[in-house]
Amino acid sequence: MNEKKIYKILKQWFPELLEREIPSKKHIRKFKYFIQFLSHEKLGHRYRGYLMKIDPESYLDNGLDYAAVLQDEGIAADPIQAKIRNKVTPLIEHYQKHQNIIGHYYDVNQQIIDLSVKEISLIAHQCEYELLLIYAEQYYWIMVPSEEKVIQKFCQNFNEQFQYDHVSVEHYFSSECLKST
Repeated sequence: MNEKKIYKILKQWFPELLEREIPSKKHIRKFKYFIQFLSHEKLGHRYRGYLMKIDPESYLDNGLDYAAVLQDEGIAADPIQAKIRNKVTPLIEHYQKHQNIIGHYYDVNQQIIDLSVKEISLIAHQCEYELLLIYAEQYYWIMVPSEEKVIQKFCQNFNEQFQYDHVSVEHYFSSECLKST
């Protein structure tokens, strides 16, 4: 396997990364060096990045403010954050109210992640991008150009490369239930 493939794809997607060094052979299979490769960088008065983290405990700290794709597309993070807040707040209130009944059977943090990711995905599609989710000790997301074959190749290589770190990536698809009328 050519461990540099995922980095080459990232550089193809995001020319801004061309100047960054690919991790050394010793570190290329470690996820923490992948994170460092995609770390936020200060350009002018703003931070920019491609790899964003979501924490269900602090769900508005989801990287939208630093997302380079959104900055390039001129999309403000505040309206997206407001939508996320409006969807998550009632969920949290309901959970807190009924926690003694549903607490053991309901993963509110996963629901928070799902709602947040769905909103981010909607914005990605508006920009003609797709959303990749990375499952590690934390949840991460990346908006990438809508190039299905390249996305599949990236995901396959990523999952092979970081399997020993127990990290995986998937192409996010919103699961909308069909409503009968």
